[in-house]
Amino acid sequence: MIDTHLVIGRLGCGKTSLIRHLLSQKPADEKWSIVVNEFGQIGIDAALLSSSVSDKIQITEIAGGCICCAAQSQLRVQLTALIRRFRPQRIFIEATGLGHPAGIVDLLRQPYFKDIIHLHSVISVIDLSLFNHWDEQANQKSAINTPLFLQQVQLADIIVFNKQDLASASAKQRSDNFFATIYPPKQQFEFAQHGEVSLELLLQHTRPANISLFRDIKQTPVEITPLDFSFRGLPIKHSFSTDDEMISFGFILPAELSFNRIPLAALFQQIIFQVDSDLIRIKAVVNTGKFWHAYNAINQQLDIEESSYRRDNRIELITSNKEINQQQFKENLLACIR
Repeated sequence: MIDTHLVIGRLGCGKTSLIRHLLSQKPADEKWSIVVNEFGQIGIDAALLSSSVSDKIQITEIAGGCICCAAQSQLRVQLTALIRRFRPQRIFIEATGLGHPAGIVDLLRQPYFKDIIHLHSVISVIDLSLFNHWDEQANQKSAINTPLFLQQVQLADIIVFNKQDLASASAKQRSDNFFATIYPPKQQFEFAQHGEVSLELLLQHTRPANISLFRDIKQTPVEITPLDFSFRGLPIKHSFSTDDEMISFGFILPAELSFNRIPLAALFQQIIFQVDSDLIRIKAVVNTGKFWHAYNAINQQLDIEESSYRRDNRIELITSNKEINQQQFKENLLACIR
């Protein structure tokens, strides 16, 4: 399996600088490949990366279209060719800042690549100075409030805040406030100037499965009990935590399992209006076939919207009823899988 990393972010955030810095740390005995996608016809980023080329680095350019959509077939062809010809041990894909990168993840998870490519981490590079004057209520037209920015954030496993030398003293706090609203919460943040991050960034494991998906419960629960099981031969992680006032429990399922939206929404609605559930919150992000959707239930209201998250299916409940029937919920949830 080839460790593969997708690098995404807005135009000018520093994606190419980050890749160049990682290339400078490449172990001498490893073979790396870089696939660069630019929306225009002239490949500037590929030319910039070429200065780092050695006999163990292969750069492939896809220009004139976005590999997230129109040029996706080119990505499949180019990846297949470089894997056969160059046989790299690690691949970086730098997506254009104008694209919606969830389509790339969907492509890499197709059966054609599943035994070849291991999508190790998605790195979203963010210009921290964007938060210099951002306010959630007052800056509705800010780049931070655009659907594209949100998609690039949702999809990421690792967030690299670049250009911290240009950020104000309050920018980090503003970014913390923004990421407190992102579900599932990110498990790894890095701060950099000129894209200078350590190669260790790629080697760390992201999103450990034994922590809560929520930010609004205690970070150190009294008890954490893993109750893992399998379904259709695939591993399912079942997490449970409790303190003096409430419990949270949830499931992390492989991304390839797909849920039927209608019975899943009905299951959540049933819990919302069930008097003895004492529900505080439900959050979920799941594969629903062609799309992924995020569910947020609170105060007897269920909101559903499309999501770019692609790592895995995640469902979690917080309730003050410590006698809630978790086994029944698990059975009902599994019945919603296609």
